[in-house]
Amino acid sequence: ASWTADFSVSGGIIMYKGVPMTWWTRKQKSVSSSSAQAEYFAAALASREGVYFIDLLDDVGLPATCPVPLLLDSKSAVDLAFDPVAFKKTKHILRAAHELRDRVARDIYHPTYVQAAGQLADLLTKGLGPTAHTTQLARILAERPGK
Repeated sequence: ASWTADFSVSGGIIMYKGVPMTWWTRKQKSVSSSSAQAEYFAAALASREGVYFIDLLDDVGLPATCPVPLLLDSKSAVDLAFDPVAFKKTKHILRAAHELRDRVARDIYHPTYVQAAGQLADLLTKGLGPTAHTTQLARILAERPGK
């Protein structure tokens, strides 16, 4: 997520066996009051999109191995996905976003922290400079088998 404007921007890439299968960028529908909230909403959106893809794979006879890694560049969002830590500081986060915690509890996803430099979805949410843009794009394409 990018937290630079009134409405944060969420983005994600779903990779299957190293191949980008789908990607998206969406403006969040509510104003986030913290970067943790913006990242958590982005993670919830990614989990929603991912469940659709997991079901699609299952329908064609390619069941996903769960829990599926969900790479987040916010330690706070990772912590919130497992447990509502520091409740007084996070009670403003909408109930709707807690669907991510439910999916983690059911072992569908395993949120994992990745440093911001390793977050491929930043290409979709932030205005990267030419060098960073080219580097991130090359990293996405390098994930493809046969390259």
